[in-house]
Amino acid sequence: MRKATVLGVLGLAGMLASPAFADDFTGVRLGLNLSSEMVHGDFNISPLPGEVDKISASRFGYGMSAGWALNRWLAFEGALLGGSNMNEDTFTDQLNSNTYFISRTDVKGLEGSVVGTAWIGHKFAFFGRLGLFAWQAKERVDAGFFDDPTSKTVLTVKDNGFDPVFGLGIQTVLDRALIRFEYKLSSIGDLVYVDKGDPNDPSDDTELFGLRKTNFSSLQLSFVWTLR
Repeated sequence: MRKATVLGVLGLAGMLASPAFADDFTGVRLGLNLSSEMVHGDFNISPLPGEVDKISASRFGYGMSAGWALNRWLAFEGALLGGSNMNEDTFTDQLNSNTYFISRTDVKGLEGSVVGTAWIGHKFAFFGRLGLFAWQAKERVDAGFFDDPTSKTVLTVKDNGFDPVFGLGIQTVLDRALIRFEYKLSSIGDLVYVDKGDPNDPSDDTELFGLRKTNFSSLQLSFVWTLR
């Protein structure tokens, strides 16, 4: 009985190692992606205390990725992400028609994740992503009066941090490349600009603007090649 079991295991191992069972998607992965990215958050400015404007600004994004696929079902991937600013006019209903406050948000980051894939046949698959997003964000506000160009004021605050990233998508195979369409979601921390008054008196500090409860999402088209 033991001999039969050993022979069976050896036979199965031989089959899985044979060319017929070779996995075309095991090995180093390199990718490029293009995306439509959006930042959602609560924005406030000191001239309107207690008022919050919902930000939903978008941009064109891009990135490069690399990783290692253990097999067709499991891979580890990292990506470097960037793009243009996400701009939006804020408080257009509350402010004087001659006054503007423009929010300009920039997010860059490095993403590391585990990707699990469920295949439907040999050409199509659903996949999910779970990982960590190391982000660097900058929030800039342009403020002033339309009829006075010299009144323009620019304030900028920067921050960085780490947050989970989640993704769901579909993919198909073209030769040795994967073509993916994916939705991803992460978040960034609060971006708050505080005007420091008396350094010995914290109560003298004044918050001039803040972007809070900020989600960062994208719809992404990716091309991923496997190198063996």
